[in-house]
Amino acid sequence: MKKLLSFALISTLLFSGCGLSNKAEETPQVPDEELSADSLLDEDLYTSAIETKDIEKCGKILNEAKKVECTDLINAILLTDKATNENDDDYCDDIKLDRYKENCMDEVAEVEKAEGFEDFLVDQDTISHSLIENDDLEGCESLEVEAEKLECNHNILVDRAMAQNDTNYCEKLGDQESIDSCIESVAIANTISEEIPEEE
Repeated sequence: MKKLLSFALISTLLFSGCGLSNKAEETPQVPDEELSADSLLDEDLYTSAIETKDIEKCGKILNEAKKVECTDLINAILLTDKATNENDDDYCDDIKLDRYKENCMDEVAEVEKAEGFEDFLVDQDTISHSLIENDDLEGCESLEVEAEKLECNHNILVDRAMAQNDTNYCEKLGDQESIDSCIESVAIANTISEEIPEEE
């Protein structure tokens, strides 16, 4: 009886083993090494393509989804560069990736803001110089940039102090260092004028 049971058990195990063996043969396995190598190659190509903005490298990527992502991303980078350089957000509309399209629009807006502020500073500087030339002390208060306003006041007061030999104008300057500098300038101007002989 024991011999019969043993034989039946061995036969069952052998039969099961054969079945498993056949099933394994029906599903061919791709070596992990091959999958890993392809993934690493794709990753290297992807990184290199993005760093160099070389869209042709994207075409060499094996994984289709990765290839499309690479192409769309580089297009987004190139279009964003063009949009900011030309200050034209129409280029942003051609970006397929929504998050990069929004980023493109934001960057163009920042460029416009910076350029607008730069123009504003140039205008303020031009106005300041005009006020100084025209000895318009009250006009200095109309300047919106505080640094330009202070410079305008300072230059006019120092010019008046030197022209009229009157250090009272120096006292109207905001800080002691400026006051001392103004008084020194007046003294130097007086010394120079005294050294110049008067015309008969």
